[in-house]
Parts: sequence; C-alpha cells; structure tokens
Amino acid sequence: MHLVCAHATEVDQWFLRQCAPFKILTAGDVPFGTRDLLERDGPIRQLAVERLVAARIALGTLAGQEALRQLGQYSRRQATVTVPELPTPTAPAAQVEIDLWRDLTLLAQLGYDRRVERDGVLRRIESFARDYPEKWAHCLPWLLLIGPEIGDHDVAITTWLAEGHPYIVAALDDAAASTVPRVSLRAHGVQRHLGGGHQDAGTQAVNVLAAQLDSRRDVFPRPLAGPAATWLGDTDLEDLVRGGTKTALRDFTNVVDTQGAAEEEGLTQRLLALLERHLSELGRTLTALGDGAHQPSITLAQRTVPKGEERRIGADLGIVVTASVGGELHIRFGEVVQVKKTNLFTRRTGRFDSWRIETRQLGDLLAVSPTAAYWLIRESGDILVVPAKYLRAVGGERCGNGQKSFTVRHVDVRHTAIGLGRVLPIL
Repeated sequence: MHLVCAHATEVDQWFLRQCAPFKILTAGDVPFGTRDLLERDGPIRQLAVERLVAARIALGTLAGQEALRQLGQYSRRQATVTVPELPTPTAPAAQVEIDLWRDLTLLAQLGYDRRVERDGVLRRIESFARDYPEKWAHCLPWLLLIGPEIGDHDVAITTWLAEGHPYIVAALDDAAASTVPRVSLRAHGVQRHLGGGHQDAGTQAVNVLAAQLDSRRDVFPRPLAGPAATWLGDTDLEDLVRGGTKTALRDFTNVVDTQGAAEEEGLTQRLLALLERHLSELGRTLTALGDGAHQPSITLAQRTVPKGEERRIGADLGIVVTASVGGELHIRFGEVVQVKKTNLFTRRTGRFDSWRIETRQLGDLLAVSPTAAYWLIRESGDILVVPAKYLRAVGGERCGNGQKSFTVRHVDVRHTAIGLGRVLPIL
C-alpha cells in the first residue's frame, strides 16, 4: 500500500488506462484492478477508498446496482463482488463521491420509460456538481471517460461549472493532455465549447445547447432555405423532427441487433421509448434556446394499446398529433399503425427482408382509417412506412383463394415505402 500512499494520482491514472476500452457504468462489475483492494479487510481497503477515485467509483457502481435492484430494474450484469459498508469514521469523507457514482450508474442504466426517476437522479448529479465543484474537477478524467454512457451530461455540467471555477479549467487542461484518447478528445471538445473566454456563463451555455441541437439535425450545416416540405411551414422544425427520428433509429439498430427475435410488441415499445426520448430532448433544447411563445416546441408521449383493442382495430399503435399556433390555429388528429418485423428475425431462410401480413388484421385496420400505414422493421433496424391500402392491393392479387395471410418482400414495397423520419413531419 506504500504505492497508493505515495503515488495515488499515478495509481489512479493506471486504473484509468485499464478501464478506457470498457463501459464502466454498464458493465456491472467494479473497474478493472480494484477488486483486490476492495476485498481486503480493514485499513488497506479504507486507505484505498480515501486515496483512489477508482476505488470510490467501484463502491458507487456497486451501490448503483443495488439501487437498480430495489427499483425493480436489474443491472445488465450482476456484480461479482460484494463489499461491506465502510467504517463510520471513513465514510463521510468519501460518501458524497461514492453517491455521485451511484447516481451516474443509475443514469446510465435506468430505461427511458423511467423518466421521473432519471430526472431525479440528474438533479442529484447537478446538485453534487454545484456543491462540490472541486470534487467534480478531481474526477473530471473519469467523468469524460464515461460521458457517452450518460448522454454527454458531463459536457453540459462541466461547461457551466468552468465559468465560475478556474480549477475546472485547469482540470480540463490536464485532461486534454491525457494519454487516454477518449478523455483527451472529449476534454478538447469541451475546451472548444468554451473557446470564447470573454463570454458570460449564459452565452456559453447557449453555445453548448446550440451545438447539441445542431448535432441532432438531419442536415447540418443547412443549405439555403427552400420552401417547406410539409404543412408545418417551418423547415427548421421539419429538419429537427427528421434528425431526431434518425438518431432514435440509430439507437433502435442496437436494439434489433440483440432483441430482433423478441415479440413485436416489445420492439414497438422500445422504438416508441427512443422516439419519445430524442424528440422530447429536442423539445427541451428548443425551449431553452427560444424566446417564449414564438418558439416552436416538440413533445411526444405514448401509451400501450391493450391487446383487446388491438384485435378490434388491427393496430399496434395510434398516433395523435396536436398542433397549436399562437392562438390562430389548433388542430388534433390521429392515425393508426400496424408494426411488423422482418421474417429474417425468426426464420433464417433467404437473404432479403420479407414480412407476413394477416389479411383480417389488414382489413380491420383499413376499416378504422383508410390512410393507415404499416411500419415494416428491416433486419438493419431501418423502418419502412407503407400505406395499408397498397398492401391490400398486393394481398388482393395473392389471396384470391381465401388465404389468411400473405408475404410481401422488399422488392414489393421498395417503390412505395417512405422512411420513418420523412413520415413523422407530414402527419
């Protein structure tokens, strides 16, 4: 333990390099190399927790996994080491930082259907940064390392802390010189956001929000404006809806990679949760950047269609659009959708996407709405939106003998299908 006492910073840097290739908060295990220290008894473990950020992270991630269990959401891997409580004299000095890493673990692993809990966790993280900015600076290389796991909140918090705390800026300089590529690059990225040293904190925060907003656009930098493509009459808002949908579909690709064989209802729920997350984030960012009543806003909420209702109307989900424009316009309308996943997820025959369409379900859907659509999930995670009446035309040719279902292939819908990002703005 002499090494830990005399060279704690160097030991922490060694742990940082070992952890760099991994996801710390979602791995479900303590950071590489800290296991032996934490499984020791008495003074050795106590000293490690007092001196090493890596040891406090380890305890925090374990506490986060226990909190997830109590919330009814199990961590993605169960912890393989159990650490007893710290002795009382040591706990207060390190506990606030352990609690930070517990909350960061929760933020990384709580599903986006737990929005209220996620907001509560984020508020505690922001309170820690406000109350203990020197601890945030000390942990900064680790925070930059795990930033992608927590939705880049490390960038926003570090940016607004930097204005009032010179040691945050100094910590960024040290992180920028790190030999860990992700830490160095993210530190340089934050420094770029802070590039105008003469700007006040509010201006810097707006710069960060604007950069995050532009990163979610479908096209950026934007070309010279042309006529609006939809009834919204706002090319900016249309572009943001398309970009937010594209980001959600990129995340959905990871879902189908691992859960493609799951029930369509489960895939639909994950897709809706991702759309809700990314479009709601856009809405909050627009509100933060806007000038009140004149600023467009985006909100999205969703509910599950009960099985009985689905059988009656033939739909997996219903979309309700509500639009209000400054006291001049208010409209509310809806559409129904049936979701089908590619046969490649369950029947590994053939090389191309195909989808099984149930004839009765198709008829029930069109009886509710002649403009209803099917969302066809491809093996790649992309979603093709196809008018239900077109599929009825295809089925009418193939189901003349009273078949209960028919199959459509990619070649059957490729000229009719529209990408989901292009459809949502024109609802």
